[in-house]
Amino acid sequence: MPVRDLALDPVTGDLAVRHGDFQLAGSTPDMDAVVARAADQAAVAQGAGCRVKLQLGEDWLDETLGVPWVDQILIKNPNPAVVTELLRVAIAATPDVLVVTSAALVISPDRSAQVAYQMLTAYSQSPEIGRIIS
Repeated sequence: MPVRDLALDPVTGDLAVRHGDFQLAGSTPDMDAVVARAADQAAVAQGAGCRVKLQLGEDWLDETLGVPWVDQILIKNPNPAVVTELLRVAIAATPDVLVVTSAALVISPDRSAQVAYQMLTAYSQSPEIGRIIS
């Protein structure tokens, strides 16, 4: 059974609201099977994004969750293998993620960063490719 969560707007990152109602990420029992699978896959991608964006120690309920952005990634000359492994582990810890085949931090010339990843979920037939904008 998929994990239920409130849906986030992919552009703003705010809670998704439609017709004055908050939207849920993931499927509902009244959905068509194909639509439900796509909704569940989108919910897993949202969960992976939330896990990667969480700074280590930021969650007051479990301070072991998160990525050590300040201590090990956003430093002078970070080890690329360590960065890749930290991102891969964070994405792999997301419920319903089966395998993370790749993960990388991509920094553009304008100094914006994106996490590019490829993962296989319980709802996908082939690895899903995604980007998380930080």
